[in-house]
Parts: sequence; C-alpha cells; structure tokens
Amino acid sequence: MFPDNIPLFLAAENSVTALGSGSYKKQILVLVSKVSEGDRVFVSRVLAAAELDTGEDTLYVEVPGDMAVNCFSGLPSAPQFILSFGVTPAQAGCSARVSLYTPVQFNRATWLFSDAPSVLEPNRDKKSQLWSALKEIFPKP
Repeated sequence: MFPDNIPLFLAAENSVTALGSGSYKKQILVLVSKVSEGDRVFVSRVLAAAELDTGEDTLYVEVPGDMAVNCFSGLPSAPQFILSFGVTPAQAGCSARVSLYTPVQFNRATWLFSDAPSVLEPNRDKKSQLWSALKEIFPKP
C-alpha cells in the first residue's frame, strides 16, 4: 500500500503522559528505558549540561521493558524534540531508519536516539557522540 521509502508513524496506545513527569515547558520529550536511580541522575546531568531542566523543560518518561509508547497522545502540544535513552525507534513509534546519535527530523519533531544510560555512562566515545548531537540540537548562543 505504501512505498518502502516512506516512513510511517505507528502510534501505540500507551500515552507518555501516563508514564511521565515534568512541566514540558520547552516541548521536549525524554524517553528513558527503565532505569536505576543512578541512571536518572546521569540523564539529568546530561540534560543540565545542555542547559535543560528535567523537571521544568521536559516530560521525562521511563518506559518499562519493550513497551511501545505514543509520543503525541495526551500532551498539551506536540513535542518539538524527542530524546531517547535506550528506547528503540520501534517502541517510540518511529519506523524511519535512524542511526544512534544522529538527530533526524520526523513527524514535525527532532528525534535523537542513543544507548541506554547504563551503556552510555561508562563509554567515553558514546558520551562524546551524544554530546555532539545535543550541541547540534540545542546550540548555545
């Protein structure tokens, strides 16, 4: 029905608003694979380095297991940015072919997929790739 080269967006029933917390003031959705307290701190530090406050600027969502989530349902407005730490594109409803640490425009949002915090934290090269991508998305004036 659809050509192979056209990405489709598949919406899951699980709304991110039911799983998340935060004020979402900058329309940034942060998806994190179910994590430990140390991983939460790591993600908060990464976002703080990009001058983002997890509680104020984002909707922070911990996604259990391989649960699929709907990144657009229930939000007051569509996200401008979707940052994923360990949540796969398929879980987030993004069927576009994406590479880790490479921002991609899809469905009127900038998406960035990265490894889970437990993989990122001890790996200097992956942290560097993530930081480069975040600087591209959120340039400092």
